[in-house]
Amino acid sequence: MTHPSGSTQHISLQVRDQEGTAATVRLTVDESDASGTLSNLTPAGEVSGELAFTHLKKARDGTQLTCYVSGATATLSLARDKSPPEIHVSASLFLPVFEAVYRIDPADQERLTAWIKALKIGTLAAS
Repeated sequence: MTHPSGSTQHISLQVRDQEGTAATVRLTVDESDASGTLSNLTPAGEVSGELAFTHLKKARDGTQLTCYVSGATATLSLARDKSPPEIHVSASLFLPVFEAVYRIDPADQERLTAWIKALKIGTLAAS
């Protein structure tokens, strides 16, 4: 769900890894400096792990976010042509250091796309 609070925006989503394990994640973005966090949540809604990011940018069509995480360039992109839709996450430090694919419910994918489009942050040059 999206919860505007000043210049900080939040969205929580349920994703499934390739083995089908469900996880709830929350993205929090501070629009004033294009930074934020990606949090893994427990079933009780408590944070079990968190990554901070900076230099967040979005694709105009709402299908991609890029940022820096611990010095790595990270990209989150939506694959709408998959059924169910997928979120691809990758990070690189000159060479790829992390890649993962998560499945997402079509309704959550639409919410995420609209949320990305509504963020008041910079856009990617090629979008």
